[in-house]
Amino acid sequence: MEEVLGLLNSHFEDRGIKVTKGNSKYDDTSLTVPITFNKLNEEGVVQTQEEKDYELLAGSFGLYDVPLGSVFTFRDDVYTVCGLKPRSRKYLVLAKNSPNGQTYKFPADHVRLYVEKTA
Repeated sequence: MEEVLGLLNSHFEDRGIKVTKGNSKYDDTSLTVPITFNKLNEEGVVQTQEEKDYELLAGSFGLYDVPLGSVFTFRDDVYTVCGLKPRSRKYLVLAKNSPNGQTYKFPADHVRLYVEKTA
């Protein structure tokens, strides 16, 4: 399977597409392997669904002036806005903690205030 992925990636690399495989399923007579083709962003990285959701929907949650990648301080730790979970009612903004690399959820109105205070 790795050889097939290597061939697919070498074929699609110049088109800005990354090929990955999901979890395989098999039984006595068949093997199913989900394959995903993802467009790479300007940095050559696959954009997550949370990043896509943030870029598309942030304005509808009042985050017009808080672009993806904005940095803010909360309880003496530095966080970077990294995505949006639109189905989450209260804690829908995702932010990565710089010291430990963990991702945490925040309310949109709190993130807006934290970013304003940090700027």
